[in-house]
Amino acid sequence: MNLLAIEVETSHVRAAVLDSDSAEPIGGISVANLALEAPTSDAAQISAANLWEAVSGAARHAVQLAGVAGRAGVDVGAVGLSSFMPGLVLLGKDDRPLGPIWTHQDRRSRPAARQVWAHVGEELLASAGNRPLPGLMSALAWRQQHSCDPYLSHRVASYLHVNGWPGWRFT
Repeated sequence: MNLLAIEVETSHVRAAVLDSDSAEPIGGISVANLALEAPTSDAAQISAANLWEAVSGAARHAVQLAGVAGRAGVDVGAVGLSSFMPGLVLLGKDDRPLGPIWTHQDRRSRPAARQVWAHVGEELLASAGNRPLPGLMSALAWRQQHSCDPYLSHRVASYLHVNGWPGWRFT
């Protein structure tokens, strides 16, 4: 059995089929680039469709490079997923993303961060975010998105993070 390893980073997705005994790539490493969108100067987001296209495309290409698909005993038996791109994925009742994913480089949540800072003090943001003001923590991103669209809470049925959403899609 081999493992399909997928790594999601801010600018790209890498995937490879790994030999389960040696942990070495079989056939090479596939890379799919990700382009962050910046509709405003503070925004750094990616559409869920573009993220999924990069993840699934890199995965398919890695399996093709390895040449193991459909071969008994060497086909992919498991998937490992790692993400270094934090981001909140808001899902509707149909389990589809409701909008773009605000990445950790997004700065639109700063007004919410300033409100939290003023209310609870520096300690919370210093321990849970990036100093001096976090660009994105899930709770702050949610609060800012909700303040921009007060009806958003009526449409959100659940949420995941970028580290879990591709895995959920695979299953």
